[in-house]
Amino acid sequence: MAVPHSEWIRYVIANQLWGDSDLCLVDVGASGGIDKRWSVFGTRLTAIGFDPLVSEVSRLNELETRPKVRYEAAHVGCLNYDELFPPAIRNNPIASRFNQPFVRSSAVAAHRLLHQDYVRDVFNAGSPVEYSSRWITLDTYLSSVLPVSPDFLKIDTDGNDYAVLLGAAKTIQEGVLGISVECQFHGAVHAFANSFSNIDRCLRERG
Repeated sequence: MAVPHSEWIRYVIANQLWGDSDLCLVDVGASGGIDKRWSVFGTRLTAIGFDPLVSEVSRLNELETRPKVRYEAAHVGCLNYDELFPPAIRNNPIASRFNQPFVRSSAVAAHRLLHQDYVRDVFNAGSPVEYSSRWITLDTYLSSVLPVSPDFLKIDTDGNDYAVLLGAAKTIQEGVLGISVECQFHGAVHAFANSFSNIDRCLRERG
């Protein structure tokens, strides 16, 4: 019978096969909280979750019981993204050759008919939506708060994932073990658009 991966992790930690350092996780797009599956590392988990929703971050920090897990309210991206992919092009579906079919789906139509505010109801636990005015890159932030590079990055921002990666170029090259990133197969046709092809190329170039 196959042994669940969580049991292997517990074995590695219990026998000090991981070494002395914690597993360090950075979660960008942490609304709802850092997944409980990471709790298998117990007190050997250090994690920072980022989300721009101010009240959701406050809620998560109040509820979090894992001793080395915390949340920061901030937009995470790339400092010169507006130069790489100018808003005049990015926000113009014609100029950017935007081919995302989701806006024509029944899911979008249902939210419109129900007058549902998806960000408020799903990502912000029903609270009024207030976005942080803080903007950071992972490279700049993490170099000031972490003595070593994170082991794992999880990125799920619903549209800004490529910009997050571009702002984490140094962090990635310094030894990240793994990355989980949401990718879209459709969208704008541009070298710096948030698409699978661009994200794939970016990560391959960084090894």
